[in-house]
Amino acid sequence: MIHNEFFYKNIDDAETHKILKSIKNDWDKQILIKFFDWINDKCLTGDARFCKIAQVEQGNDYVAFFLTNSIQLNAIRTRYEICGYLSYTSNIRKPKIYYADLTHYNDTNMLWIQDNYITSPNMKNKGIGSAGMSCIKNLAVQLNCEKIQGKAQVTNVINKNEMDKLISFYSKNGFTINPANDIITFLL
Repeated sequence: MIHNEFFYKNIDDAETHKILKSIKNDWDKQILIKFFDWINDKCLTGDARFCKIAQVEQGNDYVAFFLTNSIQLNAIRTRYEICGYLSYTSNIRKPKIYYADLTHYNDTNMLWIQDNYITSPNMKNKGIGSAGMSCIKNLAVQLNCEKIQGKAQVTNVINKNEMDKLISFYSKNGFTINPANDIITFLL
């Protein structure tokens, strides 16, 4: 079940016109028009609430972000999922390119990041994670959170280089990192 008060029922027409106006190639425009229709269909069926659309760095592709799930776990915890889908694929069932699993603790006004990652290694470093992070921050504001926290951890083999990249990502997005326990914090 999706909370109807969060985010948007569909993509804004003014936003779609602005994006289409910037595209010169008719083929790319047709792909985006189909993508916008897919976004609105996904929202109309009640499967998701639209968060935002962002252009992928170094290309004409776009990613649409949705709040795809919210489950009240108990009186003080609610779980949320934000997913991102890429425009270039023509599949009706588009694969997730971005995923965030979040838990809201309403007793402490905190949103905890369980998972936050790009699902395809070749799509990293293209601005998708930062765009997803802005959706997380937006959700935290809508939930009246005082802070966002999580544990910085790499999902693959842990090595210094990967952890440094992760710390850099969260720092770039305004988080502070406690080096003693790798807890990341963003104060709202």
